[in-house]
Parts: sequence; structure tokens; C-alpha cells
Amino acid sequence: MGFGIFYPTYLSLNNLYFNPAYFRDDYRGIARYVESIARPGDAIITIAPNQIEAFGYYHRSGAEVFPLPHTRPLDQAETAAALADVTVTHDRLFVLYWGDEQADPDHFVEDWLNTNTFKARDVWYGQVRLATYAVAAPATKIATPSGARFTTPSGSTITLNGYTLPSHVLAPGDTMSPGDIVQITLFWQTDTALEERYKVFVHVYAAPDQPPPAQQDGEPVGGRAPTDSWEPGREYADNHGVLIPTDVPAGNYTLMIGLYNLFDGTRLPVTLNGEAMGDRLELGTITVK
Repeated sequence: MGFGIFYPTYLSLNNLYFNPAYFRDDYRGIARYVESIARPGDAIITIAPNQIEAFGYYHRSGAEVFPLPHTRPLDQAETAAALADVTVTHDRLFVLYWGDEQADPDHFVEDWLNTNTFKARDVWYGQVRLATYAVAAPATKIATPSGARFTTPSGSTITLNGYTLPSHVLAPGDTMSPGDIVQITLFWQTDTALEERYKVFVHVYAAPDQPPPAQQDGEPVGGRAPTDSWEPGREYADNHGVLIPTDVPAGNYTLMIGLYNLFDGTRLPVTLNGEAMGDRLELGTITVK
């Protein structure tokens, strides 16, 4: 009787952990990646109740794991309080999205994180999406006015009203370290309704004619405010994070941003004070020690 009850469970777990046919959801790879860049102040959030057992098999030490949400259906007030508690005591978050259509069908957790943190990485491991966030208070106002204008093929204009970076990032003499996350809030506005969807790129270049060693590309507001949904005249605060890889050499790097078509990758031309700037806009220099 006992064997008949427990054997199916044993077989399922054995397949999950040891049968390569079941490795589509690569929790082993996620655990190894998180461990490879681990630092004090990290936390892991799992979305969906079954993840904690599957991921916990491979992640047995290091960053604390917080399963969310605590209830079904999700209680927004309780979940927001839980997220706030995690972010107040941690600097970086690794969030495993799987089964969120059932656990969090309104994407409350992701929307909360897109508003209150800076997404730096979004990678699929099989059917599990691992997102990395920097925890910091997002900007609510522009620190550096811009006025740069990006022109679409149809003649519409997307204006970068300005941006805000942590004060130390571009300050002379201050530095960042590998593993740090550059946090930037871009303030966008359009003059007319847009038919196309555009991704924002935030790139860190060692040389402008070489591929960037660090970058973050994504639709505005973590994908929750695509440009074809923008209201003309409304300003959108758009948080981005760029993870400085652990193998990046020390030196000076140029921070540049731009927009490109989601479907064909065509970048939009940009002008600043009436001067053509090409297809990307330089914001300043970052020093990595």
C-alpha cells in the first residue's frame, strides 16, 4: 500500500532531477548562474507554488528564497507588503517566472517590480524566465533634461524629456564594480499615437564601434507599456538596469541609449538641439574599477 502511494512521487522527482528529457525547465542552470555572480544582499523570488521544491533541489545555500504569492487568488495588498519587505533588506533580486498565468494572472508582481526596481536581465531557461533586478528607489523626476527627439518612419516623434541616474554613476572620480547594476530612469513622451512597437536599448560601450560588453534591451516599463499603447502628451517613467558582468576589465565605458523596431530591429534616428546624433544618444561615462 505504502509503496503504491509513494512510488509515483518518487518516479516524478527522479525524472525531474535526473532524466535529461525533463530538463526543459533548467533550474540547475539557473542555480548555477545565480551562484556564479552571488554577492551579499541577493534574494530570490519564485512565482508559482511548485518552484520552491524544484529550484531548492539545486539551490541549497546562498541567497534566501521567497516564494510568492502567498495566497490564491493573489492578495495585492499583502503581496505588495511582502515585496516591500524583501526590497528593503536586499540589493539585487533574481525572480523566477513560471506558471504566473495561474499564480499571478494580472502580473501584479512583475508590474510592482517594474515600477519599484530596475530590471537588468531577462533570460529564458527552458520554460522558466529568470529576471534580475537592482533594488533602489526609482526616480520620480528628471535630474538631467534632454529634449532628444527620435523620429519614426511615419514621421512621429518620441521625445526623451530627460533621465535620472544615481548621482555617483557619472560623477568624476566615482566608480562601479563588476556585478553592480547601472540604474537609469528615462522619461519618454510622444506627440502622436504610435502604430509601431519599439524597444529601448541601454548599452555600455568600451569602444563605440565594438559590441557592448554590457546592455539591457526591452520594451518600456519592463514590457508593460509598449509604445503602441502610449497616450500622446503623457510622460512615461521607464526604469532600466544594466548588469556589469563579472569579467569586464577595469576602465572607462560610454553609456548610450536608443530605440529600435521590435520586429525588424531598425533603429530610430535621433537629434539633439537640432543636430543629428546618428541612431544612439550618448549620456556619459561610467568608470569600472
